[in-house]
Order: sequence, then structure tokens, then C-alpha cells
Amino acid sequence: MFHEYPKEKAEIRRIFLFYNKKAFYNRNSNSSRFIHLMRKFEEAKIIPEKIFVLPDNKIDLEPKDGDALLIFGGDGTIHRVLTEIFKNLKGTRIFPKILIGHLRGGTMNTIATCLQISKVEKILLNIKENKKIDVIPRNPIEIKTEKDVFYGFLFGAITPFNFLEKYYSGKILGPIRGAETLLIGVLELLKKEEKREILKKQKCKIKASFYEGIHPLENEDEFLLIGASTIHSFGLNFSNFPKAPKCNDSFNLIAYSDSLLKLAAYLPLIYFGKLPKDSLNEIVKDVEIESQEKVGFTIDGDLYSAKKITLKPAPMVFFIT
Repeated sequence: MFHEYPKEKAEIRRIFLFYNKKAFYNRNSNSSRFIHLMRKFEEAKIIPEKIFVLPDNKIDLEPKDGDALLIFGGDGTIHRVLTEIFKNLKGTRIFPKILIGHLRGGTMNTIATCLQISKVEKILLNIKENKKIDVIPRNPIEIKTEKDVFYGFLFGAITPFNFLEKYYSGKILGPIRGAETLLIGVLELLKKEEKREILKKQKCKIKASFYEGIHPLENEDEFLLIGASTIHSFGLNFSNFPKAPKCNDSFNLIAYSDSLLKLAAYLPLIYFGKLPKDSLNEIVKDVEIESQEKVGFTIDGDLYSAKKITLKPAPMVFFIT
């Protein structure tokens, strides 16, 4: 299900291109896909200030107001580029207005799908023909662990991590592998929990702070999943985060610890943003997640683990539509 996101106008100052040669659709094409992309830039008469080929080039850029980062890759590429950019800008008194152009080229392009971002040619044409372009403001989430800090839009712990770990273990990634992994998860409904690989619960403590004078939440339970996002879907355009489009300097926190069968029965309704009544579904300003064992989590499709995870809103960025 698609949702409406607020839009505004922005003016581009400079353009930087980030090309991830390890992204799913690029990794087996040698240089041909890059050459094809550069021809599109030539046709639009757009010359980037600098091209970063990832993972070869260090991201040493400190963007200014109106700089557009055109990122050719998937959700994970956006996450890695933003993480380095935000670290470079640490300590900046006034955060610049950074524009993001997601040029789809990865295994997962959930962010672009949710925000209904145009294809490469249309984005370049839009930049060429318009002095001011439509952008969608979205704040990323700062995710801090005991050892590092990351930035991204889609955070998912426990089951989302298990699902992607199983998905990535396949030899050939893509829609077929995704369907296979989904089938494995569905068949686990028939197994005892100790024999499951994907649909497993983990004991965690959640502390969350709200806006508007609401008392903080503290809950310790065996959770099946914990998620946080400022876009509405984990994937397949399901509305897992129905309150995400309304977030501004905040994010939509969801968590579920009840019956697995009840959650499975709710799947058709989740597509339309109807979560089980006993699930947590709130707009929050910060969250702490703790566990005795390491919690597996994903940020925009990349996999991590930690015993303590802190989430809070990061400065706004603006997606070119």
C-alpha cells in the first residue's frame, strides 16, 4: 500500500555521484553498467563534481547546502553513504540541506519504492529541466551500539535479521531467493520454536521516550520483532510502519511479542497498516534496546549485532522524487 509523504521544493547546488560496484545488479557487469549510467548523465548534460566508486574510494565529502548525492545502488548503499557523510559532518553547528537521489541498482530498493521515486532517466531529466525540484524530507535514524554508530531508514531486529541472514546465505540472490526464504519462514509455523531458524523470539528490554508529554515506555519481554523507521514498509510495500509518513524529527517504533499464529493471520491486514492490537506501534523520539545476548539487527538490509542499541532521529535529508 502506498502512502502520501510531505513534499517541498529544493534547489541543487552541486552534484556528486556514488556508484556501488558491489551492489546486486552491478557486481557481475564489470564496467558495462557504469558506462551505461554515464551515458545517461551525458544525455542529460549533467556533470558530477566528483564520482565515488564504492567500495574503492573513501567517502571524504562534507556536503554543503543544496548538494545532491546521486546514489546508484540499493538501500544498503544509501545507508553506508549516509553513515560516512554524517560522521564527516559530526560537530557541524548547522546541518546542511542534503539532497538524495536514489538511482535504483541494488538487491533491495525499498526506500525508493515506498517514496515512489522515479527511475534514473526521469530523475536526471528533472534535475536538468527544473531550477527547483520536488523533494521528500525524511529524517534517518541514528543507531548507536557499544562500538559504533550508523545511520539508516529501516531498522529491524530479531526476525527481520534472521530472515535476511537466511536470504543472504543463498548462492543466487533475487526475487526467487526471496520467495524461497519466505516459504521457509512460513513452514516454520509448523515447527517447535527451538527448531526454527527465522521465527525465533529473544528476550529484550525496550525503553522508549515519546513526544507530547506522554510517560516513557519500559517493557521487557520475549520479542519476535522490533522495528523502527521513517518509511512505511520493510518490503513488498506492506505497511509495517503505518505511522512513519507522519514522523518529523521522530520515528515509528513497532514491536511484537505475542502469538506467532496471530501475527500470521494478520498479514493481509498489515499490508493496509492494521497491526495486531497487542503490538507496539508508536511515534517516538528515542529508544534503548538491551539484551543479555547479542541482538541481530538490520539497517537498510545490512546485518549487525549488539547487546545494547540506542536509536534517535538524525538530521533531515531530502529525497529527489
